[in-house]
Amino acid sequence: MFRASARYLVVIGLLLVVAMAAQFLSQPKSLPQPALSPSPQPQSLPQPASTLTPRATRALLPVYVIDVEGWYQITRHERAVVSPYKFSIGDELAENIPRSMGEWQAQGADLFIDPEIRKWFDNPEAALMRSYQDGQRNSVILAIFGSKGEKSYHLFEHTPVTCVPGQGWKITEEGLEPIAIGDAEIEVRRVVAEVESRKQIVLWWYLWDNLERYPEDGLFSVRVHIYVTGSESESLEAGKTFVRQLFPEVLSWRRF
Repeated sequence: MFRASARYLVVIGLLLVVAMAAQFLSQPKSLPQPALSPSPQPQSLPQPASTLTPRATRALLPVYVIDVEGWYQITRHERAVVSPYKFSIGDELAENIPRSMGEWQAQGADLFIDPEIRKWFDNPEAALMRSYQDGQRNSVILAIFGSKGEKSYHLFEHTPVTCVPGQGWKITEEGLEPIAIGDAEIEVRRVVAEVESRKQIVLWWYLWDNLERYPEDGLFSVRVHIYVTGSESESLEAGKTFVRQLFPEVLSWRRF
């Protein structure tokens, strides 16, 4: 009887050992985790202003590219400029360009844009014609036309060289005109035209709000018509003063 009881106890003990082993093996084992390094964060692309000049960044003013030629004819005259005003394609353009800029004050309501002009530009998405006068009674007309995509190509087809003669004026001079702004300068196109005893000077250029000059983002044709009332040189200088109100800073950036 004693031997039977001993064998019984041994069997019970073995069963307990097997049960404990099974329970241990059934528990999930936590594997050591590899040390994780933080994922690299994508670098943000620099904004044009921060790339071009710290002053423009601090002022938080829009940066524009101006040139005397169109989309794919980037010239050595291309410059990046800062403006306190937002050139925008849409009806808000008239609101974004103020009626008072320094000593220049808008005269009356915005000028009526002839339907024929709108037709030339295939009904531009932005259009503004406004007369300004300074304290010395110098007068200019600011004309801005803007479009995007394929429609923007009409801005290159109809320039003051073609439009001014269509209004009865005879072009007597054409070329490029430097405009000093601070320690730098820009160059724009210049046309001198006459009819009877009247004379006008037109300064004009193209403007983009992106360095890539993408057609999909649009562009502007900007023109400043200066009506000569005294000497031609004084009227031209008055027109340049007006341009400096639009673009008070030229950046050191160059594409080439």
